[in-house]
Amino acid sequence: MNALSIKTDDGSDLVLETAQLLGEGVVRTIAMDSPDGLVRGSTVVDMNQPISVQ
Repeated sequence: MNALSIKTDDGSDLVLETAQLLGEGVVRTIAMDSPDGLVRGSTVVDMNQPISVQ
């Protein structure tokens, strides 16, 4: 259930929540915003914590 972050083409961060480990470094996620423009092979940063509201 860790949060993941991906830089989008427009420079903003898209936050994802890990929902399921599929194996071999592949996970199923839930995007917290529109995933339009995402491409396979993008660099993903593990935030090492669940999504939180501050």
